[in-house]
Amino acid sequence: MRYGLLLAVVVTVLTVCAGRAGAQLAYTYETLYNAAGTPDPTGTRPDGFFGLGAAVTQSTIGATHLTHSMKYAVPAGQTFVGARTESVLPAGLSTAGGIKFDLHIDSLADEYPGAGFARIGITYFGHDFDSSQFGLQVQTNGASEQNIDLAAGNYTLTIPLVATDGQTFAQHFDNSEPADLDAVSAFQFYVSKSGDGGVTMYIDNVQIVPEPATLSGLALVGLLLGRRRRI
Repeated sequence: MRYGLLLAVVVTVLTVCAGRAGAQLAYTYETLYNAAGTPDPTGTRPDGFFGLGAAVTQSTIGATHLTHSMKYAVPAGQTFVGARTESVLPAGLSTAGGIKFDLHIDSLADEYPGAGFARIGITYFGHDFDSSQFGLQVQTNGASEQNIDLAAGNYTLTIPLVATDGQTFAQHFDNSEPADLDAVSAFQFYVSKSGDGGVTMYIDNVQIVPEPATLSGLALVGLLLGRRRRI
């Protein structure tokens, strides 16, 4: 009985901790790129990010890793806008379980003042080479979006990569089905909000959180406990 109990406890710990360990740094916003996707000190795109309905620039405000952050300013009247990069696509995006990042609201003037909602999510764009389709979209579902109707201060948020169809982003890229995508072509933070007010935030220290490795951990623990029991 005690081995079964120990196994259950260890598996529980693995399940909880797997998603927290081994995070990979993805974006720090230290390098500027030009519109051609080339590193350029005179460029305006931090890590290649550019605004789609929003103003995206490099800043030193809210930096939590090194010296720069990404300023992401969403004007009043806009309800769905993006900050996208097609230049910096780290290895590990296609197998990520979540995206963790630091978010800073600098002052009362930057807070979302509306009476509605303001949330942030993730979109990937990907290529399906088998069907010659490019730039197909995979977007997080509403339950994965994180609230950004926040007071001035520092926050750490994690967006689970569960798509609008209920599958994980990793499932969309695992080639288990003919319609799966073969490569990530763009990464985007999007803001979905009511149109009654703007919001300005600063994002930094963006990390790729791996999917939980519960099955492999369970197999290893079972093997070790089985050996111990036979000794």
